[in-house]
Amino acid sequence: MKQSKIRVSIICMCAALILGVCGCSQKAQNEAPGTNEPSGAAAQQEQEEQEALPEEEGITVGVAQCTTQEERWRNDANALQKKADELGLSLQMVDAANDTATQATQIENLVSSGVDVILVSPTDSDAITPALAQAKAAGIPVVVWGRQANTADQDFFIINDFVETGKKMAQTALEACSAGNVVLIGGDKSSTVPTEMTEGMMSVLQPRLDDGSMKLVFEQYITNWMPDGAMSAMENALTQLGNDVDLVLCHNDGMAGGAIQALEGQGLAGTVPVVGMDAEIAALQRIVEGKQYSTVIFDHEGTADICLRAAQALAKGEPLDSLAVKKTTIEGAEIPTGEIPTIMITNENIMEVCVDSGIHTKEEIYLNA
Repeated sequence: MKQSKIRVSIICMCAALILGVCGCSQKAQNEAPGTNEPSGAAAQQEQEEQEALPEEEGITVGVAQCTTQEERWRNDANALQKKADELGLSLQMVDAANDTATQATQIENLVSSGVDVILVSPTDSDAITPALAQAKAAGIPVVVWGRQANTADQDFFIINDFVETGKKMAQTALEACSAGNVVLIGGDKSSTVPTEMTEGMMSVLQPRLDDGSMKLVFEQYITNWMPDGAMSAMENALTQLGNDVDLVLCHNDGMAGGAIQALEGQGLAGTVPVVGMDAEIAALQRIVEGKQYSTVIFDHEGTADICLRAAQALAKGEPLDSLAVKKTTIEGAEIPTGEIPTIMITNENIMEVCVDSGIHTKEEIYLNA
């Protein structure tokens, strides 16, 4: 009985060995001579497996930013790169540093490089038009975000409603000051944003301006939105008015910071409410210190999502209906438009909006408080 079991084991081992040799022989027959590449049925099977793998997008988006000197635009850039990685898109990013001629050259270079779509935040609403005309002539779709381009040569427009933002900023400012002398320090009028923001602000303040309870005593627009320019403007306003200022409206946080520096020089920081926009970390720190009253935060991840989904759809020739919430008339053309949501931030909701959401830590915001 024991010997029978041994014979059975030996027979099984031999059978396994024979099958292994046959398998090797079959594999050798399926490989082309002198190579390790499969051929015949094996090659066909491998090809079918490769075709079953998901294809990469293969879409390159040229991103022409107006600037990354300001935190708002840096946040957009970071969010765009993160979203591009998620979507499998390749980005070619350039930064014009708020220089109109530089941006025109950069867009020309993106066109020459053969990108599939151009995504641009204009440095100048009018000066950008020849470069975008060149892109359209080359058959490259154009998505404009953040600032308006005054041309019909664009396929999709993504913008915050800056008139509405201006209204929100003024309404929030009235919570801190509802009467007295108002200083307005606006951004560079080479884009439409400052005009729209001021329109919104004045529509809210107008009843008080009309009844005399408030007075716009100083208004200046700053080249390239520079904080130093805002500080100089605020110093001039304080000198002209003998420090008789009750409210300061600034079109962004960088300029709000410059204005607050001027107020600090006169011992007025924290006593004169200052509003800004962009939710820069320095502005958030000033809010909890009591030096700045409010700011506006943009949804950077939401912006990146709609920008790149629009670019992706255009590259594929797909409709934009699901992304557009309205149409904007620009130079006689009806441009499909998506909107960037915003939230007002004051000391009352800063923890909820900026800390609980994970945008910043409490330690970052309260660094100087």
